Amino acid sequence: MSPNRPSTTGLGQELIDTGQKPGLSSIESAELAATRRRIAELETELATARRSIELLKSVAA
Repeated sequence: MSPNRPSTTGLGQELIDTGQKPGLSSIESAELAATRRRIAELETELATARRSIELLKSVAA
């Protein structure tokens, strides 16, 4: 592929970003990825908190 020619993936995303093709825009894709990462972090924190509670309950019993 020529360095002066955009990749087909880039061209497809450009069409989406300009509203010429349906799909998630670059900004929407980035926001979605960030949201999924944050959800994963929160799920990990929740699992850790639940495990801590269970350990404290077993020590207190």
